[in-house]
Amino acid sequence: MNYEIVEAKPWHVGQLARNLRFEHRALLLGMGLDPHRELRAIYQSSLVRKACILDGRVAALWGITGTLASGAGFVWLAISNDAARLPIPLIRETRKQLAELMRGRTELITTILADDAAARRFAILLGFHVEDGDESKGRTARLKMNEKMSRPEFQIPIGETALIKMGFHPGH
Repeated sequence: MNYEIVEAKPWHVGQLARNLRFEHRALLLGMGLDPHRELRAIYQSSLVRKACILDGRVAALWGITGTLASGAGFVWLAISNDAARLPIPLIRETRKQLAELMRGRTELITTILADDAAARRFAILLGFHVEDGDESKGRTARLKMNEKMSRPEFQIPIGETALIKMGFHPGH
C-alpha cells in the first residue's frame, strides 16, 4: 500500500465525492444533501486541509475548522470506499493526524451520523468520547460507549436521522 499525505486541493473534493463511502453517501442523499456540495463547504471553511492519496487516488480528506485563537477545533473526515477497506492502516494514520491537529488545541469536536455504524466504531477506536470520562480502551468499554451513543440524549435529531457530538482530548 503506497500512500502520501498532502495539502488538499479543491479538485480533491470532487474526486472523493465520487468515491465517498457508500453508507455515508446514501445517508447524505437520503437527507436531501449533495455530498459534493457538503464536502466543498466544509473544505472551504477549514484552517487545515489534508488529503491522503492512495495508489494515485484520493482516499480521504480531513480538516479542522475554528479560529486560531480557540483551544477547540471542529475536525472532519471523509473517506473513500478504498480507504474503508484498510481499517488498521487508516486508524494508525488517523491517530498520527489527530496528534498533529491537536497542536495548540485542548479539544477536538466532531459529529458523526448516528446511523453510520462504521463511523461510530471508528470514532471510538480513535479515542473520541460522548462525555468526559468515557473510556474507549478495551472491548467492553467500547461496547458500552457504542450503546450509550444509541441513547436519545446523546443524539441531535436532523430530519429523519441524527448526529452524535463527540470530543477528543489528548491522552484519552
